[in-house]
Amino acid sequence: MFGLMRSCTCFQTSDQKHLRRLHYCGTCKTIGRLYGQKSRFLLNSDAVFLGELLSAISKTDETLNEWHRAYQSYCCFSMPANLADMPLSLQVAATVTLFNAQFKIADQITDSKHSPWVFPQWFFSGSFHAAAKRLKFWGFPISELRECSNIQTEREVEAEDDSARQSAGEILAFLAESTGTATALVFKHGVRIVGEPAAQEEMYALGRTFGAMIYLLDALEDFYKDFRNGHFNALKAAFKLSCERLPANHRETITQTIRGLAADVESTLARLPISKTRAEQFSERLRTNLSIRLDGKRVPNRACRALPGPTISFRERFQTAMATGKSMADKYVKSERSVFNRCMSPFVFASAWFAGFLLPNHTRSATSYRECMEKASNLMLLGSALRPAISAPLYFSSISGPELPGGPDLPQSSGLKKKPEEGQSWCDGCDCCGECPCGCCSCGDCADCSC
Repeated sequence: MFGLMRSCTCFQTSDQKHLRRLHYCGTCKTIGRLYGQKSRFLLNSDAVFLGELLSAISKTDETLNEWHRAYQSYCCFSMPANLADMPLSLQVAATVTLFNAQFKIADQITDSKHSPWVFPQWFFSGSFHAAAKRLKFWGFPISELRECSNIQTEREVEAEDDSARQSAGEILAFLAESTGTATALVFKHGVRIVGEPAAQEEMYALGRTFGAMIYLLDALEDFYKDFRNGHFNALKAAFKLSCERLPANHRETITQTIRGLAADVESTLARLPISKTRAEQFSERLRTNLSIRLDGKRVPNRACRALPGPTISFRERFQTAMATGKSMADKYVKSERSVFNRCMSPFVFASAWFAGFLLPNHTRSATSYRECMEKASNLMLLGSALRPAISAPLYFSSISGPELPGGPDLPQSSGLKKKPEEGQSWCDGCDCCGECPCGCCSCGDCADCSC
C-alpha cells in the first residue's frame, strides 16, 4: 500500500469533510496512542481507507458525534487516553499501518541490499512488535501473512528465470497473487474484528483485487527506478525487457489490466453492506487517483470557489486576524462572565489574532476560542501556511516538459507550474490535510481555504 486512496475534499460537503477528517486524523492519533508518537510518521492513506470501510460496514461512522473529544479536536496533540475511547475500526487501521510498514521496510532491505533501511527497521522495531502482538490477540493469521511475504520473494526469483514459458499476463498474475492474498486476509479479518463476520467473503474478494492492483501499479510507477537501481520489477520480468524504456504497447497492456482490476474493485464495493452513497464515494476516489497515476493528469476542481488571487494578501490576512481576535475575545468573555475571563481577554485576543493571521480561512469558521487554538495547533495546517514562505510560489503544471530517461511513455512534469487557464478557478487550498490530488490549489497541497 502506498497511498492510492488519497482523498480530495475540495468539493465535499461539510459532513463529508468531517467524516474524512475524523478517520484520517483519528487513525493518526490512534497510532500515536497505541504505538508511540514516532509511529505517526507511517500513516498511510490506504490504511485509512480500510478504516473508513470498516466504519461504514459496522455503522460506526453514523455516530461520529459520539466519538471521543480527542478525535473531534483539530489539535494533533489531543489523543484518546483509554482503549475504550478508540473505535475498533481505527484500531485495526492503525495496527495494519504498522504491520504493512514492517513488510515494506523488509522488502526495501531485500531489494536494495544497503544499510540505510536497517535504521528505520531498528527505530520502529518496538512499535512493529506491539502491532504484531495486537494482531495475534485479535486472531489474525500472522503466520499466513508472513508466508505471503516469503512466497512473494520466491516467485520473484522464479519469474526471472528465462526458461519460463508462461505469457506476460500469467506471470503478472502469478507475481501479484501473494500481495492480493495478504491484503485479502487483512480485509477479511478486519471486518471480523469489528463484529461484521457476514461481510468477510466480500471483503476478502475486495482485498484480493485491491492488493493485486496496487502491486501492478507500483511496478508500473517504479519501472525506471527499479531498472536503474537493479531491483526486481514485475514488468521487466514479465515482458523480458532489457532496456530502461517501457514500450508503449506494454504500458498500454498493463494500464488496461490495472483498469480492469479497478472495475472489479468498484463492483465489489457496490456489493458491500454499506450505503450506495459511500460506495460511490470510494469508487470516485479510486477513479480520480487512477486517472492521476495512469494518465499523469491532475483533475481541475471546478467546484472550488474563486478567490481574488493565488494567495491571500497581507492586508486581507491582517483584517481577518483582527476580526478573529475580537470575535474570540468576545466569545471568551461571554462564555463565563468573570473577572478572570475579562483579565485574560487581551491574551485571548493576541493568540487568536496570531492564529487568524496564519490560517485566516480556517480560524474564520471557528465557533469558540478553544476550536480556534486547536486549528492553530494542527501540524498539517501550519505546514501548509508556512510552506509558501520557504518555497517558490509555483503553480500546478500539466504533464509536459523535457523528457526524462524513462522515455516519453512515462508521465513527466516540467517542474514549472503554470497558472490556471481562463474558466478554471484555483482555490487557496482546502482542509485536505495535505493529501488533495485534484491540483486545484496554488499552495500545492490543499490546505487553508474555505472552499
